[in-house]
Amino acid sequence: MKFILEIRDIWPLSLIELGGYSKKNIFIKFLTWVEKLGYKKADHIVSLLINTDKHIQDSIKPQSFNYTWISNGYDLNNIDDYEEIPPKIVNQLPKDGFIIGYSGSLGIANAMEYIVKTVKELKTQNIYLCIVGNGNELQRLKNIAKNAENIIFLSRIPKNQVQSFLSYCDLLYFGSIKSNLYKFGISANKTFDYMYAAKPILLTASTNNNVIEIAECGYVVEPENTEVLKDAIKKITQISKEKRLEMGREGKKYLINHFTYQKLSKKYIKVFNEL
Repeated sequence: MKFILEIRDIWPLSLIELGGYSKKNIFIKFLTWVEKLGYKKADHIVSLLINTDKHIQDSIKPQSFNYTWISNGYDLNNIDDYEEIPPKIVNQLPKDGFIIGYSGSLGIANAMEYIVKTVKELKTQNIYLCIVGNGNELQRLKNIAKNAENIIFLSRIPKNQVQSFLSYCDLLYFGSIKSNLYKFGISANKTFDYMYAAKPILLTASTNNNVIEIAECGYVVEPENTEVLKDAIKKITQISKEKRLEMGREGKKYLINHFTYQKLSKKYIKVFNEL
């Protein structure tokens, strides 16, 4: 029997970086021991994060290991379940102007306060932020956006209506807090929802060698920096609509070629066959 270890999040590093736990915490020490044991015993290690192998290397060097990056992806069966967003939501969307869209959770790790503050400052430039989602940061974000008519909070929508909402947007955004954790990669499901929507993407994260840059379908900028974010948005709004659409099409094409479940399953089968 062969042992394949799949890493979806790097534990306990996620607890240390995002949860604020000390490396000296006895529970963290135990998890670290279990983590290293898994790495050492696995016949093959698979991870959603493109650079997890660098973390593993630091953890168990000089021991060698077999590693394959198999990302999150997109289920093309979702297409059959497509549904238009209801008219009451369509009517809340700006009829003209540049729309930045966000669909997803509204938690601390999503770092949405920076895009809210930035777009609030751009209210005279016909730039709008439309947010679909819920989470424990929702009310705080609404407080930050107070009196900003160019920031629109929409009610949650079913998963099968997300593509419909994204189709109304000019730019799709998601962010993260500043953390060393993300140097090993980001594989958020919304990345692939966004890519399938064929719209340019703006990500704020401490990461490189990421899907958005590899697919040339958007921009990645420093997180938690409203000035950098503002400059990036202004730059993107000045790009022609056709160029933005071309960027979006590149993202969708790359997704179809590399990140559908059908493509990813073949990578798993290859791992199995090589054991």
